[in-house]
Amino acid sequence: VTGVQTCALPILPLANKLIYRADKFNYDLPVERPIKVEISNEMELGKILLGIIDQAAEKGIDPEAALRGATKAYIERLRDYEAGKSS
Repeated sequence: VTGVQTCALPILPLANKLIYRADKFNYDLPVERPIKVEISNEMELGKILLGIIDQAAEKGIDPEAALRGATKAYIERLRDYEAGKSS
């Protein structure tokens, strides 16, 4: 992904930056949304994220590793798209 230092950023800001980039350049790379939620403010989002992290911990899943894996797959899609291969 040209111009984005993928190893230098923590995973949450990196994921946010990649999604912003795809939107900014009108790339046809939608992010999968297995759960559709209504969010009207940061506190609601925070509670949802905290609840998801809690559920992951109960299952023995590392939420940061999970986000890193999903973001890595998105980076590959983004690279392919930028290389003209489209997804």
